[in-house]
Amino acid sequence: MAERVIAPVEAPLLVWARKTASIGLDEAAKAAGVTPERLEAWEQGEAKPTLPQLRALATKYRRPLAVMLLPKPPRDFQPLRDFRRVDELAGGAMPPRVAFEIRQAQERREIALDLLDDGAGESERFSLRAALTDDVEAVAKRVREFLGADLSHQSKAARRGQAFAYWRDLIEAKDVLVFVMAGNQAPKVREVRGFAVPFDRLPIVAVNGRDRTAGRAFTLLHEFAHLLLGTAVVENAVQPGPWLPAAERKIERFCNAVAAAVLMPLAQTAQIAQTRGKSAGATWTDAELDAASEQFGASREAVLLRMVKLGFAAQRFYLHKRKAFEAEYQQLDETISGDRFGPPPHLTQVGRYGKSFARLVLSSYRDRRITMNDAAAYLNVQAKHISAVEKQAFRAA
Repeated sequence: MAERVIAPVEAPLLVWARKTASIGLDEAAKAAGVTPERLEAWEQGEAKPTLPQLRALATKYRRPLAVMLLPKPPRDFQPLRDFRRVDELAGGAMPPRVAFEIRQAQERREIALDLLDDGAGESERFSLRAALTDDVEAVAKRVREFLGADLSHQSKAARRGQAFAYWRDLIEAKDVLVFVMAGNQAPKVREVRGFAVPFDRLPIVAVNGRDRTAGRAFTLLHEFAHLLLGTAVVENAVQPGPWLPAAERKIERFCNAVAAAVLMPLAQTAQIAQTRGKSAGATWTDAELDAASEQFGASREAVLLRMVKLGFAAQRFYLHKRKAFEAEYQQLDETISGDRFGPPPHLTQVGRYGKSFARLVLSSYRDRRITMNDAAAYLNVQAKHISAVEKQAFRAA
């Protein structure tokens, strides 16, 4: 009989790995093929798993085996305030795949910083700031000027279904890392729409790739607004509700208002409404909302909320339409993105990690600061796809 190899794992690291992965004790024990009591004994240092059992836990926690064998837990990344609506989620716990996406985003930022510090280039410090007391329209104007947004180019991109790509290119140009949660394992829209992690260098915003392109554009700008406030958050609701404390609802409403005002500038939005003869008590047909959505690259819900805010639609009409919007989000969650017959790896990974991150990795590879295997690992592709990734990453916007 083969000798059982006991893994030299430390109990505190087992606890850290499970909790940071947001995995329950029962679920983790099942993955290792033991009882919850047995796993609890490992975490309390009363016993140790075998190497195969530790490998099973590493797979479940989505951690490299080498990390599980460290002498102590590594420094945790910046925690995010949880603004999610959790009344429909089991116990309100962070879903494991959401926790994984947040951790992966921060790990990619660490890689990018290492490459920059190794001579791969320089990053512009993120200096744009806002306060909750600022005038929303003034903040939106500053954001558009900061990003160099042009309404004609924005509308052209929106008509082509490229609203998100348009804003992503502008934001990445300011050395903000923009990541997309995508693929079969992507969280559901109801679990997370996006998150933001502010830093002076290489701040992070991430959006859920399951959402429609217009919805992703709004979420992107909403998370960008969190960077202006310096708030690190994860969230899943379009509109803040009573599940959030009053102070946090104020933050969410501000970020929503900024995102809407950036997407739909005041003068042009008012012109659309006035042309259609809309007033404070007005209703809007789906066709009218679709037309405005196509011009700005915003979701129909975002358009309607903006019209309510500016006095061109009735609040009660929005509340009536809310159920239809919720049904659409439910349908998004039932649609799996990135199946086995989806886009090729070079398109998928550049789409997930962004051209900015991919270019930084590939420039380091070009300059021989890292190997091809390093580049492939950082971009999560096989080495044979590096050439195709490079062509995609350096394509003009």
